[in-house]
Order: sequence, then C-alpha cells, then structure tokens
Amino acid sequence: MDRVRAALFLDFDNVFGGLHQIDPAAAMEFAGSPGSWVSELRDTLTVAGPRRWLVLRCYMNPDGSLPKSEEDGGGRVYFSKFRRAFTRQDSR
Repeated sequence: MDRVRAALFLDFDNVFGGLHQIDPAAAMEFAGSPGSWVSELRDTLTVAGPRRWLVLRCYMNPDGSLPKSEEDGGGRVYFSKFRRAFTRQDSR
C-alpha cells in the first residue's frame, strides 16, 4: 500500500497550553513522549494508507512557561524542559 505524503506543523505553546487547561497529566504525556502520538498519527486516520512524513516541525518558545497546579506543588512548567524530546524524535 502506498504511503500518504504528509506534513505536520505543531505550535507547541498553544497545543500544550490548551491541553494543560483540560488535563495537565495528558499535557505532560503529550510533551514528554512525542514519538508515541506522532507514530499513532502516522499509522491511523487515513483512508489511503499510513503517512510518510515529508516534514515534521515543532514551533516552541523555549522561554515559555505555564503555572503548575497546586496539586503538583505550584511553580511553573517551562517549555524548554520538553525541547530535547522533540529534537531527538524521528518518526518517519
């Protein structure tokens, strides 16, 4: 089966921030292991077969942060903490 050519452009700050408002634990999982959901996107939700990533880009403000919830001890979650997980990931 042919692979569908695809590109993924991720605005980390907005996706992580929106997910963090809904479910902080899910946001941390999303940010900490991008390989799992990138692989899932590659292999599912397409009619013509799995995707072949032509471009994978993540745009992140490394100085950005969000406040942690009180249950998590307060403080801040800095986006730079997740940079390495995204730069090391290759799920083509």
